Amino acid sequence: CIANSRDLVDNQVIAQSLQNVMGEIEAGKNLTQSFQKTGIFPPLVVRMLKVGEATGQLDQALLNVSYFYDRDVKDSINKVQVMIEPTMTLILGALLGWVMLSVLSPIYDLIGKVQL
Repeated sequence: CIANSRDLVDNQVIAQSLQNVMGEIEAGKNLTQSFQKTGIFPPLVVRMLKVGEATGQLDQALLNVSYFYDRDVKDSINKVQVMIEPTMTLILGALLGWVMLSVLSPIYDLIGKVQL
């Protein structure tokens, strides 16, 4: 399972860390110690692995980690979206104003030059 994850991940640092984890497990260390020793996995992941190993429900612990990270990503996307929407509205408004000035300015110049 770890080998599959290592092969699928694009980040070389994580791939190397997973390779190191596999070596540690083959040397007889438990999963939590192996992940903790790499130093790149967040404390939440290490704690959830520890709880999963202790309770015998490692699959549920990893599902919980997945849930927490999915929720974190969705929250981050929502925050960015909240910031982007008003910015895009202002940019589009400025663009529309510029187009209006580009079209109407020559018309007003022509009207001003007409002599009755």
